[in-house]
Amino acid sequence: MSTNTDLDKDLLTTQDTSKLTHIVDCPDDKENAQAWVDEAKAGGLELTALCGHTWVPESDPVRHPVCQVCLDIAQIRLA
Repeated sequence: MSTNTDLDKDLLTTQDTSKLTHIVDCPDDKENAQAWVDEAKAGGLELTALCGHTWVPESDPVRHPVCQVCLDIAQIRLA
């Protein structure tokens, strides 16, 4: 029997996670998550998404579908 964690790992290994829009936590010293992403983009800083994917933001996230694993984690946190 699969668990949600198993399904999430399967999803991450079968998708090109670089072609997804990811969700990040907002550090306490930042105004909001978008400000953090903008700062990382301008400074070439690496971010870590809720799903664990790491990247340096470069492209417009609106062009890509949202990472389902990040979305699931965010919804659980907001519940």
